[in-house]
Amino acid sequence: MGEAMTAKLVKKEKVYKLKLLWSDQREVSDDHDTAVLEGLQPHKNLQYLKLENFMRELFPNLTFVENLVRISLKNCSRCRRIPTFGHLRNLKVLEISGLHNLKSIGTEFYGNENERRSLFPKLKRFDLLDMENLGRWDEAAVPSHVAVFPCIEELKILDCPRLQIVPDYFLTLRTLEINDVNNPVSQNTLQTFKLLGIIHSGSLSGLPEELCGNLSSLEEFKIGYDTKWTSNQADELESYMSVNELSIVGYHDLTSTPDIKALQNLSSLTITGLKNLPKGFHCLTCLKSLSIGWFMEGFDFRPLLHLESLENLALIDFGSAESTLPGELQHLTGLKHLKIVGFQGIESLPE
Repeated sequence: MGEAMTAKLVKKEKVYKLKLLWSDQREVSDDHDTAVLEGLQPHKNLQYLKLENFMRELFPNLTFVENLVRISLKNCSRCRRIPTFGHLRNLKVLEISGLHNLKSIGTEFYGNENERRSLFPKLKRFDLLDMENLGRWDEAAVPSHVAVFPCIEELKILDCPRLQIVPDYFLTLRTLEINDVNNPVSQNTLQTFKLLGIIHSGSLSGLPEELCGNLSSLEEFKIGYDTKWTSNQADELESYMSVNELSIVGYHDLTSTPDIKALQNLSSLTITGLKNLPKGFHCLTCLKSLSIGWFMEGFDFRPLLHLESLENLALIDFGSAESTLPGELQHLTGLKHLKIVGFQGIESLPE
């Protein structure tokens, strides 16, 4: 406590970034953690605060000064309640991860100051990561005229398997990355998306029905299930004709590859872990960037020859699937960049 107070951070108006990292080897906590935070009392000009391995159940609210732009709480595993952040008028990025004792995000998270016009007025990105006991996320207890998350653009919820429902506050959302959340956002919110990522969702088999036909603004799509996809579900990608960037990663049990012939605007495609290329691959006449790799069976390069607009090609870690590159690659006359990684036994490039 004494050492923290002698730092006199409250008088250091030019300290804009503060990271407090405790050892991750401690098994028990004591009052020292709280004493350090209370003793430091940063200046109100502080913009970035990171707390890692803080081992008390509650955070001192005075730590979170009014001008903070970014807050990161990481591996504070004994914390059982998130501080009030809704009143921080300059907060743009909020990252919360590894709070394993946290069971709910309650109304205190927002604050209940009814005279305010908005809560989290400038927040653009919110990450909730690696919290296996988080099961409930409450709405704010404020009048309907108070806007909540009015500027939010990016929401990431990963490894929170008990969280079922997210409040319906995200009408400005552009980017969503989720796993193991059964009903992440409303259908009205889906229509605003520019990027959607669904990664390693063991609880899903194919795309959730509420997504299909509601992603009219989608430009970038990342999918990475660990579960099986039926032939009907594989055709669901045809609903997303506006997509110009697509990533399909790690479909080790995929029984039918997606049909992507309708994605006429697609300019960038990443495919890893499939048995073969998706159906309709030769129809991607606007494709400029292609990255493929980790195929489990022999690979047929011939469909690539139809990609006359291709400028960037990455062939990654084919292992024993291929030991030589086909001479037909020389016909990709528009190619500007070629990246080759993990071709065992390759000794020379085609002429």
